[in-house]
Amino acid sequence: MEQARALKASMWPDDHEISRRIDKSIMDLIIVDMLPYSIVDSEAFRRLNFTDPHSPQKYNFKSEKYFRTTLMPQTYEIVSKKVYDLIANCEWISGTCDIWTNPPKTCSLLSLTGHFIMGPKRLKVILGAKVLENDHTGQYIDEKLQEMITKWNINKKLFLILRDNAKNMVSATRDQYYESLGCTLKKMKAKQEGFSLS
Repeated sequence: MEQARALKASMWPDDHEISRRIDKSIMDLIIVDMLPYSIVDSEAFRRLNFTDPHSPQKYNFKSEKYFRTTLMPQTYEIVSKKVYDLIANCEWISGTCDIWTNPPKTCSLLSLTGHFIMGPKRLKVILGAKVLENDHTGQYIDEKLQEMITKWNINKKLFLILRDNAKNMVSATRDQYYESLGCTLKKMKAKQEGFSLS
């Protein structure tokens, strides 16, 4: 009992600088490698010693709920502000958008990625991935695109959106305040391979 109390007393409090840095590193790992939050509750993960494998553990492991409901929203706000500041300082921005559906076709996402130049750098940022809950009509896709465009306040600097050639995507981006261009990759590839797409 005394040993357990001594061990607990030697652990860093949650607001300790090193503990916060470890939390941020774990959050980065989850985001960048797209790992499930539940990784932090796994037995192998909890065996990690973030200081010295030969000394007692000083880091107090957090639950997946902590990373999902506390740290992820905080991280999102920090990243969003950085992206918003970047976009606010660019003159023009173009976008690429597409609809992605998972293999069992139970979920579809409409993505919008912004592309712009800052000084000598070409930058791109993911501006959104909206879940499509209704039929993928041109009008519905346009509504979801407008939500993302409005959220980032880019409607006055949006120059072009590159999209696929599906009828609903063509319809969603027709007669807009920005230019719309269909992807020609399929046609180019087919031409290279000697096929016709008529």
